[in-house]
Amino acid sequence: MIELITAPPLEQITINSEIELKIIMFQLMDTLAYLHSNHLAHRNIKGISILYDPLTNKITLAGFVHAKKVIQRGAKTDMLTIMDNILYMAP
Repeated sequence: MIELITAPPLEQITINSEIELKIIMFQLMDTLAYLHSNHLAHRNIKGISILYDPLTNKITLAGFVHAKKVIQRGAKTDMLTIMDNILYMAP
């Protein structure tokens, strides 16, 4: 299932306080830790890829077009291209 997110990108938002910035950064670091623990690399994090809802103070990371699956092979690390949307793959 793909979720409709109506929140604007972070680059269009004015952050009003240091506390709000800390909340955003904590969520972003938590999200990245989750991705990395599942061997995924986003590879295109920027303001337009981070959707932020100031009413709920929640972020959503979008733009997984350049994401890669990370595979460790001994001392070598491979990054495999995901050819389609992570949430939807054709049968």
